[in-house]
Amino acid sequence: MNLADALDTATAALDRARAAELIRRISELDRFPASAGLDSAAELVAEAAEAAGVQDVEILRWPVAGERQRWWTFGAPASWTPGPSRLSWRGRVLVDYPRDAFGLAVNSAATVTDGTRAALVRGRSAPWRDAVVLVEDPVVSPTLLRDIELAGARGVVCSPGWPDEGEQDCTRRVELPPGAGIFAFSLRPSVMRELVAGHTAGDQVEAAVRVETGTAMPVVTGVVAGLDPSLGEVAVHAHLDHPRPSANDNASGVVACLQVARALARLPGRRRGVRFLWGPEFTGSAAYLHDVVSAGTLPDLIALLNLDMVGEHERNTGGILNVERSPLGTPDVASAVVGMVLGSLPGPRRTYAGARPVPAVPWAQVPFVGASDHLLHVDRGTPVSATSLSHHPDRYRHSSCDTADRVDLDRLLAISSCAAVAVQLLAGGPDTGQLVLACMSARYGDLLDVVRDARSSPAQEQAGWIEPSAAGRAHRRLAAVLSGGDLDLAWIAGVAGVEPDRVAGYHDSLRAVATSLTPLLPPGEAGRRLAGPALSRCWSGPFNLFAALDAVDERARQLAWDGIGQDRGAGYARLVALSLAVDGARDLDGVVEAAAFSSGLPMSVTSARGWLEALLDAGWLAIEEAP
Repeated sequence: MNLADALDTATAALDRARAAELIRRISELDRFPASAGLDSAAELVAEAAEAAGVQDVEILRWPVAGERQRWWTFGAPASWTPGPSRLSWRGRVLVDYPRDAFGLAVNSAATVTDGTRAALVRGRSAPWRDAVVLVEDPVVSPTLLRDIELAGARGVVCSPGWPDEGEQDCTRRVELPPGAGIFAFSLRPSVMRELVAGHTAGDQVEAAVRVETGTAMPVVTGVVAGLDPSLGEVAVHAHLDHPRPSANDNASGVVACLQVARALARLPGRRRGVRFLWGPEFTGSAAYLHDVVSAGTLPDLIALLNLDMVGEHERNTGGILNVERSPLGTPDVASAVVGMVLGSLPGPRRTYAGARPVPAVPWAQVPFVGASDHLLHVDRGTPVSATSLSHHPDRYRHSSCDTADRVDLDRLLAISSCAAVAVQLLAGGPDTGQLVLACMSARYGDLLDVVRDARSSPAQEQAGWIEPSAAGRAHRRLAAVLSGGDLDLAWIAGVAGVEPDRVAGYHDSLRAVATSLTPLLPPGEAGRRLAGPALSRCWSGPFNLFAALDAVDERARQLAWDGIGQDRGAGYARLVALSLAVDGARDLDGVVEAAAFSSGLPMSVTSARGWLEALLDAGWLAIEEAP
């Protein structure tokens, strides 16, 4: 079956009406990580998975009440199901939960009575003890929330992102740590504006927060069988949690997984099984990997597609589909396969003369970020090739405006069809030539692209910063090919089962291209040489940025959160890239340089060194002594 026929077959298997129904039903549920709402969503997904042809479907449940469990450095979520809750000021109801989605912060503590009255205070100069603190900062950081709780306050009123109301006046997400001793309410920006303008000394608010506990954390899993379980599995993952409605983030990914399962039933001949996973983001994966996969009772995982926010149209949310590359030191086959399939799916429109169709889904390949569950799968010391598909930017993400009516079913179904065909190829469908073609096309294109960019992009240098220059990137890519250390081709040889002679031929052809391109490069280096002692990792299990932030000293923690607050995506990506670039072979400055090239982001040398030194002090890193 050629690629066009596979896409036609997959598309014909999709169920538009069922997808729309499931998006609506899931987005009606408040899906906190260990809550009655998430448990209901898990039951709904398990039933839908069986109907879609997934076998051995089960809901694994981890009790999280009482003493918190840990999976490596990942702590279990609190069992937390909110009931009717309300915040009032001068007789006016500011937040009425559950009517006001996102209005009650995750993990808010229950009030002692049904109506707790307390002073509403502004600013750091006012006494916080026994008061409700009005936070006017647009960035509500975990550090600030912790300081407010330590000061003895009862709660917080805030509006992340305000005073920018935007077109929709959305309520934004606020999250307290599990077991928090305070409550927090999030207001729409327009309501926050009125509250700030009208607040006077001596003002009080009345708060009522009801919470139920005892619900376990669910993870739904099942498999579509392959012909030979000994060859391992490909995983398709979508996180199931987030407050209501969270339709694109991530009811869309959940439903896309189910549509992939429907399509795979029509695509025969896979050698490997396909494992489906739905659960709370990060913690659900940590529990599953630690307690189930590490037990060795399942086939090895060889590739993963993470579907997170895949039902959006750029005209509605402002973002296109991002196909995330694998991080340094892991094979980058999955993103190449997805890219090839996306480029092969024709849309309804054609070019001016009609000679070619316009691709159905606008997309871009982006450097690794690791802001979802795929991070845990690629940082386990196994040769897993993983990619994440996600629409960014999205103006409605983590807000009450992420509603079901903003899900574009045409986009969701097109991405589902492409994901299904990509999974079929990764799972060893009958035509392994397509897998090789995807990999080789991506590798040839990558070499040509980096050399072109190196010749056309001027070198940019800024004192105190490491810039991932185009010339440096090109020298690195060509040097990797010439050294023979191509992880993608090694993955094809070891996992896809392509004959060694053929793989050696592919290596030779890549080397020939790299050799011919090398004279075209401007001056540069493939990377700095080891000058100081190498850094090695000491954390257990997959990397957990939030546990690392808790482990480092107060100053490093605050600086890190400040960076995330200024630019959440870039701040997060820099810290993850720095941490994952530690490999036992690079020294401190080599780690910083490698992280800059891996993330595609400039690195402040001072800030990057500060983060790595903080991890050293916290025992998360160690210095390798010279032999």
